[in-house]
Amino acid sequence: MRRYTYGARSSLLMADDLVDCVLRFLTDFDSLSSLMLVSKQVYDVYNRHPVSIVRSVAYSEVGPALPQALRLARHKKDHVIPAAGLKRLK
Repeated sequence: MRRYTYGARSSLLMADDLVDCVLRFLTDFDSLSSLMLVSKQVYDVYNRHPVSIVRSVAYSEVGPALPQALRLARHKKDHVIPAAGLKRLK
């Protein structure tokens, strides 16, 4: 009888498409960052599709109001009042 020994694996035994689906169905960014630390394979899959994965997680977290929330965040970023301007407003 022959015995097989398996060493520790540095990656998951999952197809990249499955890892991509799992990343897209996460409900918050804490879970996404934790899962990316699990293995190099997960991190590599994230690096191949970062925009679509972040968009999916953001939609899960914010819901249908995501387009309006993005518009508000971009508007605030473009219209930042400098600290010197705040003193004049007081």
